[in-house]
Amino acid sequence: MKKDFWLKRWAQSEIGWHQTEVEPALIQWASGRRPGRILVPFCGKSLDLIWLKSQGHEVIGVELSELALKKFFSENAIASAQSSEGRFTVHRADGLTLFNGDFFDLTPEQLGSVDAVYDRAALIAQPPEMRNRYALK
Repeated sequence: MKKDFWLKRWAQSEIGWHQTEVEPALIQWASGRRPGRILVPFCGKSLDLIWLKSQGHEVIGVELSELALKKFFSENAIASAQSSEGRFTVHRADGLTLFNGDFFDLTPEQLGSVDAVYDRAALIAQPPEMRNRYALK
């Protein structure tokens, strides 16, 4: 993903990929599963984060756009504590840890272990030449 392109899309509210409901395939896959740590790359302000949290999962999101995360917290009336960790501003709230910064800069030490990765459309948001790098991360 080209950083400037992504940030511009959020700044201009050109976020046609954003869904106003929880992804049905996520509900089908995750309903009734044992809670775990779920990584959501390029999370934006997705309602999927709230739904995963409501199912008892610890949700780890990564998003380049600060505006997207601000909207996520304000639209869902969630207060978060912020800290700086390396190249990231990290927002923490009960069951949610959202990293504001470049997904490719996230280190294994910052992330810790995860039980699953949820990707609704992050892979296809990448230009074809960057998809392999994303998948290997």
